[in-house]
Amino acid sequence: MLKWFIGFILLWALSLTYLLWFYKKQKPILKGWQALLLFMQVLFLVFMTTRYMLRKWNGTVLTLPYYMQALLFFVPFALIIYALFFFFIRQNQKYPKQVQSENEKIITRLNFLETLAVSASAVPLATSLFGLKNAHNYQIINLQVPILDLPMALRGLKILQISDIHAGSFWDKQAVEKGIDLILAQNADIICFTGDLVNDYATEILPYKDLFARLHAPLGVFSSLGNHDYGDYGSFASDASKSENLQNLKSWQADMGWNLLCNENRTLTYQNQTFTLIGVENWGMHGFAQYGNLQKALENVPASGFKLLLSHDPSHWRAEVLQQTNIQLTLAGHTHGMQMGIETPYLKFSPVQWRYPEWAGLYADNSQYLHVNRGFGYIGYPGRIGILPEITVLELV
Repeated sequence: MLKWFIGFILLWALSLTYLLWFYKKQKPILKGWQALLLFMQVLFLVFMTTRYMLRKWNGTVLTLPYYMQALLFFVPFALIIYALFFFFIRQNQKYPKQVQSENEKIITRLNFLETLAVSASAVPLATSLFGLKNAHNYQIINLQVPILDLPMALRGLKILQISDIHAGSFWDKQAVEKGIDLILAQNADIICFTGDLVNDYATEILPYKDLFARLHAPLGVFSSLGNHDYGDYGSFASDASKSENLQNLKSWQADMGWNLLCNENRTLTYQNQTFTLIGVENWGMHGFAQYGNLQKALENVPASGFKLLLSHDPSHWRAEVLQQTNIQLTLAGHTHGMQMGIETPYLKFSPVQWRYPEWAGLYADNSQYLHVNRGFGYIGYPGRIGILPEITVLELV
């Protein structure tokens, strides 16, 4: 994944240099379009640089109107596409087959490529705005999970999972409230949240605390921590203030009626049958922090019986859970499905799969299962393209 990212940055830098070098040699209409792209690119770079510096200096979170932020995140793609077409435009050759318009005017190869360059490079920008309407287009995904030797009393247990709320990114509180209503309408037996309540700071949840406090289920609402919950990407005056930020996050989850599991377990009872719910702190790979301690979380857990694990990062499943424990079902999130990709009955693709083999949906290895939730919220780009926000209902069978 890192190699692809570096390659993209190099391609973008080359495209930018190429367009600036030949800017004066373009026609006025192309100059105008390119000037717009370059202006938006400069605005994007200034925004990202200023945002980073302010966050590191004093913890300020710089934001733009959500539609502007969406556009700016896709400008590099538009710039690269335009540069590729401009390379062919400079060849200045006749279009092989003359195409006549309704006015019987001959369209040359150059005319065709100029039109195509503008049109094609506008596609990423249009797509970025289209994706905004999917930011809160919550999908209810119902799955059945066949657990080996599951006690009859636990069959039919409905587990609702949400993940990656990222409250600091929300721009439509009414839409979020509709998502809460959808969750409650599922009448699940237990609600599980698998981390990343905020982006950087605990205070991000305060405007939405009343909404998420509405969540309830017969067995309770349980949660675990994700990599964004620790404040590792924020700026704090001291280690003490960073620690206070995390303590506030934990305290406010308790205020909402959520039961946060930090490397610990709980014994729950459903229809007179007990099972164990386990929650670990974030345990990641690829440079992500490893606060989780699965062995500690498994202390005093019975050797037999159904076990459900909440672990934010799906990498943890193969690293420490699979074939090393008898945990039957693990719930994770983290990937967001990269918030963009393709999901059809015939094709499932997102660039995030180059980094995470298990990136969205239900996975099985013998009698052990992992479900990776696509996320309730979003971060960075304030929308969704192809990979929609998810509320999962898993029924044990």
